[in-house]
Amino acid sequence: MSAVQDWREHVDQLHQYSDAIESCMKDTRGQLERLSDDISRTLEKIASRERYLTDELHYQLNGLKSAHDRRAERKETYRQASVGLVDKSRYLAEVSTLVCIADSNVIIMMRNMIIMMRLLPFLSCFYTFAICSPRTVRNVGKLDS
Repeated sequence: MSAVQDWREHVDQLHQYSDAIESCMKDTRGQLERLSDDISRTLEKIASRERYLTDELHYQLNGLKSAHDRRAERKETYRQASVGLVDKSRYLAEVSTLVCIADSNVIIMMRNMIIMMRLLPFLSCFYTFAICSPRTVRNVGKLDS
């Protein structure tokens, strides 16, 4: 009978443990549920912050991408302007050479015109004198005959 008695004591002991666990569990269950709620709220806050940071990162990355695109456009514009500037510089050098040659010819022509303008009063007197002089009149008659 001792085995049956040991078995009954063992079952009674299990019931006592079960009751003790149940009584402890009532207090602990409330604390665990509060802890679970706190953990859930904390996880929601973390998820919210993660979404905010992700959105902010996307915004910043889009801004960076736009800045890179604008930089590439400006770089291309600068390259085209540089090529245009080189072409225009070459053209300007060619034109400058031609202008120097043309300027020297123009300067010579202007110098000659100024000389002619200075001499014009003297030439007009000479021309008037030549036309109105009696020799010219006589010479004109001789030319006709």
